[in-house]
Amino acid sequence: YDAKKIVLGKDFWKKANDLIKVYEPLVKVLRLVDGDEKLTMNFIYEDVDSTK
Repeated sequence: YDAKKIVLGKDFWKKANDLIKVYEPLVKVLRLVDGDEKLTMNFIYEDVDSTK
């Protein structure tokens, strides 16, 4: 396959946007859990629940 053709195609960008919609909330929760600030479990559970 021609990489340029794939990257410039509408289907590629639609799938990329779909992946971002799925992974963005997960990354947000992972950053909260991995951060230096100590969060209460209730706060973390709320974010995880809203990510579902």
